[in-house]
Amino acid sequence: MDLGQTIKRLRKERGFTQEELAERLNVTPQAVSKWENGVASPDISQVVPLASVFDVSADVLFGIDNANEDAEVQRLIDDTEREIYGRPLTPRDDYDIQAFAAEIDAGTREHYERLRAALARYPSNRKLLRECILRGVGLSDDDPELLAEIERMARLLTEHGADAETTREVSGLLFNMYLTTRNFAKAREYAETLPEYLTSRGLMLSRLMLSEQGDPDEQSRQNARNIHQLMGGLQAELMGLSTAYSRRGQNEDAIAVLRAFFDISEIVYGGNEYPMINGNCVIIASHYLQLGDKASALDWLEKMADLCAAHAKWNGNVVRFASPVMRYIELDMTPYTDGAKASMQLELVRLPHIIEALRNEPRFIALLDRVNAWE
Repeated sequence: MDLGQTIKRLRKERGFTQEELAERLNVTPQAVSKWENGVASPDISQVVPLASVFDVSADVLFGIDNANEDAEVQRLIDDTEREIYGRPLTPRDDYDIQAFAAEIDAGTREHYERLRAALARYPSNRKLLRECILRGVGLSDDDPELLAEIERMARLLTEHGADAETTREVSGLLFNMYLTTRNFAKAREYAETLPEYLTSRGLMLSRLMLSEQGDPDEQSRQNARNIHQLMGGLQAELMGLSTAYSRRGQNEDAIAVLRAFFDISEIVYGGNEYPMINGNCVIIASHYLQLGDKASALDWLEKMADLCAAHAKWNGNVVRFASPVMRYIELDMTPYTDGAKASMQLELVRLPHIIEALRNEPRFIALLDRVNAWE
């Protein structure tokens, strides 16, 4: 199928008239007609706007199978991650922790720039847009131009039909970014886009389904989806409470609050399998170090390594959990699974005092040797 036929097919699939498509592209209806009839071709400057209007990649316009796009994007993401984060972790006596942190930051920036460059080929790919936002958001604290670019990507992601969970995740990241930079007006703007944790909509829908359809399986699925969404809110609130205890110097209470989430996660998912739980481990380890308890800190770092390795196996997979709470739904875990080594690097570099305190401990050295053996 040539370009003109592809444009015609996509226009009809999207329900546009030639006049409506022309208006969106700021061209004449006659130009659209000529494209579709093979009399003329769009100017090269129209390729990205066409792809954006149809919510496809430029490859699709030129007849390349869209079914392969996500697989190609995932390969690009994985290959970039392996190349950039493949360096061994070696924070021992002669290791410069600040240099280590700077190298990780440079790697993150290079990761972002490579993914951003790939958007020229896949301008509306939701997976790629999300990855760009995740990598770029941590680099934008003192870079207004990058911050504006991340915001544009977030709007584009929303316009291209990101699922509700991804939209919430991106809004939450932008909220935290503006909160960190003390732009409280923008932080409030993004906070207002997030749903209440205990909205009645999902709860009422599950009751409606049971009454309307008499289908307990569908009700179970709706209940489980509601619970999964509420877990994100619960984790955020417990993290906030833990931070408040930490600021008072009450590290035992801060640990107890974070450990409570592990207990809840085990009940809900049938194990500590909540996808965003890894970061709790390194914070708990930090609190134990403040209490002078290196053995317990190492216990939690080893637990984090176990979780990173287990979660990395989810990449590209839809997961069904065994617990009675969640067994009726499947969750696509691809968005939550960075490579295991990259996850450990990024978590450790957030709190370099952990490396400083433990660098000569045999268990910590053995842990790094274990991580370095990962692909």
